[in-house]
Amino acid sequence: MKSSKPRNHINWHAAAVAGLQIELAEHRDYLTYHPEYPLNRGKRRTDCLIIKAPDAPPLTSPIGRIFRRYNIIDYKGPDESMTISNFFKAQSYALSIPDYLKQHQAIHEITLTLMTHRHPRILISYIRKIPLKIRKIPLKKSSTDYIIYI
Repeated sequence: MKSSKPRNHINWHAAAVAGLQIELAEHRDYLTYHPEYPLNRGKRRTDCLIIKAPDAPPLTSPIGRIFRRYNIIDYKGPDESMTISNFFKAQSYALSIPDYLKQHQAIHEITLTLMTHRHPRILISYIRKIPLKIRKIPLKKSSTDYIIYI
C-alpha cells in the first residue's frame, strides 16, 4: 500500500517546534512543549502549546519575552498561507484553552503567536483595520488587552 505523502515530504510543523526549542533553549527548565496539542476530544489541535512555569523569570529571547503562562503557536509552512480565516481559527484555539484546562482565569495568561514563511499582507492589512492594540516593538505586557506585535 502506497503512502499518500510525497516521498520528499518535510514535516514543517515539527521543524518549527524544533526551531522554537532552539530559540528558547536557555529557558528550557521553565518551558514545557506540547506539539499538536488537542483542544477537545475531536480533531481540533493547535500546532504547539508552550507552557511557561509560574516561577519562571522573564524570558529574554525576542519571542519569549511576550510569553505568558500558556502560549499557543499556529504555524503555516511554505505551501500554506496565513489567512484572515486562519487568524480567527487560531484565536478560537487560544480562547478554548481555559475551558479545556478547566482554568477559567487562564484567559488572561494566554499568548497567540502566528508563524508563517510568507508575508501575510492581506491579514496584516485586515488586522490594522480592526480595533486591537498593535505595537511594532513589545514594550510591556498588558493583562487584559489583545495586543498584536508586528
